[in-house]
Amino acid sequence: SRALHMSYSFPDWIPKRYRCIREIGAGATSHVYLAKDRQVELDVAIKIIKPGESLERFERESKLLQQLESKHIVRQLAFFDNGDQSHAEAAIVMEYIKGRYLSDVILSNKETPHSILDGITWMRQVCQAMVAAAECGIVHRDIKPANLIVAAVDNSIKLLDFGLAIAVPNGERSATGRSLTKAG
Repeated sequence: SRALHMSYSFPDWIPKRYRCIREIGAGATSHVYLAKDRQVELDVAIKIIKPGESLERFERESKLLQQLESKHIVRQLAFFDNGDQSHAEAAIVMEYIKGRYLSDVILSNKETPHSILDGITWMRQVCQAMVAAAECGIVHRDIKPANLIVAAVDNSIKLLDFGLAIAVPNGERSATGRSLTKAG
């Protein structure tokens, strides 16, 4: 596997237009890096699949993100892979949201509750993101404070990480009339 060097350079299959700045997150299946898109002089987030993880799931996440348009869902800007079927690697380029994960906001509050107005506004925005996804037949399946970011610029919420999301046609039901999604 190709590891990133201490200088935070990307593997050679990632276009040179992206200059890695630093790692900003890591999950079970991927690492996320802050990068500069030198072509448009814009900060972006680049999510790179970890070696051995499911390329199919990563590609599905990309395809689902491409369908979504909401001011409360992170936008995908590009997807690319290394073209090697035997050792596949891939990356999703997304808009970079400067801010704090809602989980970090909650922890920083300690035992003092956050303002009710912020809480109501944020939850309304999460619902708007979920409705936008549902209108495209997409179920996120992993909504939690660690997948929500509070934008520094306007204190709004953005929904991140569609790695567990699935596409379910609107109104699709099983023969029993129950939803096709399963508990757990």
